[in-house]
Amino acid sequence: MGIEPKVVTESEPISEVTKVTTITNPVGQKNVAGTQVNPATEDTLASVKTAVEIIDNFISSTRGLVTEDSGVAIKTAVEAVHTALQSAGITQVQLDAIKTATEATNTALQTAGITQVQLAAIKTAVELIDNFISGSRGLVTEDNSGSILAQLNITLSALRDALRGTGTKDFTTLETDIESILARLDVALSTRATETTLAKLMPTTVIKYAVAMTSADTQYSQALTDVKKFRIHTRDFTEFRLAFVTGKVATPTDPYETVPAGSEKYEDNLNIANLTLYFASGVAGKTAEIEVWS
Repeated sequence: MGIEPKVVTESEPISEVTKVTTITNPVGQKNVAGTQVNPATEDTLASVKTAVEIIDNFISSTRGLVTEDSGVAIKTAVEAVHTALQSAGITQVQLDAIKTATEATNTALQTAGITQVQLAAIKTAVELIDNFISGSRGLVTEDNSGSILAQLNITLSALRDALRGTGTKDFTTLETDIESILARLDVALSTRATETTLAKLMPTTVIKYAVAMTSADTQYSQALTDVKKFRIHTRDFTEFRLAFVTGKVATPTDPYETVPAGSEKYEDNLNIANLTLYFASGVAGKTAEIEVWS
């Protein structure tokens, strides 16, 4: 058996204090669940040793070097975080839940292959949205919704006035004006040539004439019918005189025209039922070549 503890009553004085150097049969302290927590066992000492080694490794590394000065700063920072959590009413249960959610989020991001760069971009986008929502220009409340609506009404009114113009016209007036324009166009177009009429103006047949001008300064002529276009020149492109009325080219008398050497007389876009050309050359033995399209 072990050492029996001596019970001393309140009236009995302590006669002797003995220094205890070794406890051979310690009595462990138990928690509410009945589990012994004190004194330390070999197992719990091993756990404490492991924890101390982790702390020592952190402190002795370059990134975790804790000095007397930095230790104070770390302590202050930890206390500030603790105070903030207490002020916000964050309990240990909530902290555990946040930790679990954070770990789950981190696992999901890693599984999805989300990189740090992508996370930074997401963070920036979320901050922009948050700034808009919390900003005065993006926050629509019951108080400022009336003002915003009033501004929209002003904008719509200005648009309406711009559409109506100075004459305060509406879409009914616009429709009436358009119908009036269309009616005038119908009348105007009805007086224009039809496709059938235009087709008649297109030349489909060509006739060639060769008229000998045997004598000099003598009038020669050629009658043409259904003329759409024509051309006339001397065979060797020498100079000659041309008129559309008789008696003007043998002895040059206006109205006539001189067609220079190397040139010809050409007219198109005509619609003449009957046309006679009168021509003469100052040199005998020339030939007038004529083409007429009908």
